[in-house]
Amino acid sequence: MQRKHPLWFLLPLALLLPLAACSGQAPAADAPQEAAYTLAPYAPTEQEETLLQAYELTQDNAAAFTFQTPEQDLALYVQVYRLGEDGAWQSAEDVSAGLVLPPQGEGLVTLQLEDSGAVVTRTLYDGSLQVGGAGPLSGAEAAGARVKLFLSQAQPIQEDVPIPLALLVYGEDEDNDALAALTLEDYFTPENLTGLGQVQVVTATFSAAGL
Repeated sequence: MQRKHPLWFLLPLALLLPLAACSGQAPAADAPQEAAYTLAPYAPTEQEETLLQAYELTQDNAAAFTFQTPEQDLALYVQVYRLGEDGAWQSAEDVSAGLVLPPQGEGLVTLQLEDSGAVVTRTLYDGSLQVGGAGPLSGAEAAGARVKLFLSQAQPIQEDVPIPLALLVYGEDEDNDALAALTLEDYFTPENLTGLGQVQVVTATFSAAGL
């Protein structure tokens, strides 16, 4: 039987990673400002990888991303979408709440993936933790995602421009050249993803709307 973890099981890691990000991955003082305000993959230390493994988390089912906020107040929305039959993204969350971010700070986003297609998202900033995500996919539990793409390079934070963090494709195994050619940029052309199976994406959007 597959082990299920409570939602708080990643909290010790979530509290640890922002400290490491602030101490070890902060941009240099003389770095260009435009390079400082990014959302980027977090590379865990050897000690943190050991902690992850203790919770049965690997690079295949979990990911973490750090961000540095610009010089204005913004809200961060981490959202899960699923591809509809019409080729458009549909929100997989009942409520999309934004975490308000004061200017010029650092935070962390983590993703946890289940074989069933369920996704748990956690956003941490200045001691605040927001948990969200989406429930299981119909019929996806047997095999899990056959394609998992995660953000691998730092992306500049631009107001109201979504940043894809993960693209996931579920369904029966089959030879399909289209799967091998997928990138995170395909989020912006969802109509090209129809016919590949069940598809979902996780995005992060920094926005001043609603503040």
